[in-house]
Amino acid sequence: MESEFPEIGGEITPTGDEMDVEIVEEVVEPAAPVLPPPQVPKPEVVSEAMIDTIKSRTLSILTGKSIPEPIFLDGEKARVYSLMENAIRFGEGNSCIIVGPRGTGKTLIVESALTELEEKYNSAGSQNNFITIRLSGYAQTDDKMAVREIARQLDTVLLNQGQLIENKSISETLNQILSLFDRADIDESEKETVSLVFILDEFDRFCSTTKQTLLYTLFDVAQSSRAPIAVIGLTPRINARELLEKRVRSRFSQRVVQVKRQHGMNDFWAILRNAVIYPENLLTMVKEEGGNKTALHTDVDLDTVRYWNWHWESMFQAGPLRDHVERLFHTTKSCREFFTSAILAVSQANPWINPNDFVTDVFERGVADTESFIEGLSDLELSLIICAAKVEVMFEVDQVNFNLAYEEYIKTAKEQREALRAVDLEGMATGTVAGFRIWSRGVARAAWEKLESLNLLSPVEKSAKRVAKQLASDTSLDDEIRMTRVDVSLQELTNMLGNSHHLIQWTKIRR
Repeated sequence: MESEFPEIGGEITPTGDEMDVEIVEEVVEPAAPVLPPPQVPKPEVVSEAMIDTIKSRTLSILTGKSIPEPIFLDGEKARVYSLMENAIRFGEGNSCIIVGPRGTGKTLIVESALTELEEKYNSAGSQNNFITIRLSGYAQTDDKMAVREIARQLDTVLLNQGQLIENKSISETLNQILSLFDRADIDESEKETVSLVFILDEFDRFCSTTKQTLLYTLFDVAQSSRAPIAVIGLTPRINARELLEKRVRSRFSQRVVQVKRQHGMNDFWAILRNAVIYPENLLTMVKEEGGNKTALHTDVDLDTVRYWNWHWESMFQAGPLRDHVERLFHTTKSCREFFTSAILAVSQANPWINPNDFVTDVFERGVADTESFIEGLSDLELSLIICAAKVEVMFEVDQVNFNLAYEEYIKTAKEQREALRAVDLEGMATGTVAGFRIWSRGVARAAWEKLESLNLLSPVEKSAKRVAKQLASDTSLDDEIRMTRVDVSLQELTNMLGNSHHLIQWTKIRR
């Protein structure tokens, strides 16, 4: 039986009214092995001003106020940059979807490309200005809210228009917005052409709106080149294109850029390192102006930067930082979690990072209420919530149901049985494994409901009405496939249990 999904990296020949699909797979560029860095002598004199500059820049990146230069994403960034530049420079309307797990750099790709385009086209004297409109599926939950947000952002930029841009009809409002930038309405003597770049974060949530009016209008305008706009959606759902209605899909350009996680430990550290070191090329030692030379940075500044960067590399070789990065890599592979944990260490640097701050942060961070619940769970309940958290990490999703969690529970129990076969033959014969029992589906279902009652599992509301109708006659089936979110991450569970807990091995992911 052939799969209904396209092969990654391949092209699909259109059938009927289907259109060509371009799926771009990330080109993995493996990082060089992390070797012990050359010894950098500790400076006798430290530039306090330079330390403040380094900490300010690093904290800005860690808190999301600024972005680092993306690495391993050159190909994806080039495609997104080209799409937006064609809309800005040549008026070619277009659209694409960037698909990838959370924390893989989708937003970083877009923001980095926009920063370069801002410097190139929104500078003084440019004839190709553009406006960026940012929408989020979490904030704008329906089309009316999205249209009001578009009008608000445009009114912020176009302060001299004299009136707000909003009508009762969504379509009329969008048409009025886009007509401001329609080339047909621009006089030939007009020197400036303003383009629009729409960034739709959590793109899949816009697909759940009735008739998908907003997406249809944006894609239709982009496809027909009525206005120079680029529409870019960001989503962690690999089947986001299939969520589009047929009429909306026909207006979509079928461009899909796929981003994946880095698989190697060295690559993972290279991404983290890129956010915390200070590039030496940012130092301007001498500035020449009118024949006069002015020293902006001194040799002391340079020595301070070099030792700061070397200190990070040396901490990664062994110690608390190395353990922390390895724990993240083998559990969630989340750069954001590392950034959050590094805020404390960077803030308290005096002047250098104390690696023990990472240990302090790991144990002090967490949810106290959740930890108190975890301590009172039975082995079965604890096993199920561990398996549910593992499923989220392994499949890179944020929702799980009882069927998936119980399947992982049975699989993990069998793995533990095999590992302890030589140690506990008698326990295996009686149906127990190392002090715990493999429970039946019915008993496990009751434990799952207990976790829901404690709010450790939060049910997700259905968005598809037809699914509810199909399952209305079978409530038990509905309960077992009902999607829920786990209130605690796999890493938090690992920290709460500790190395001495008899279920700590259940938190390990073996691929």
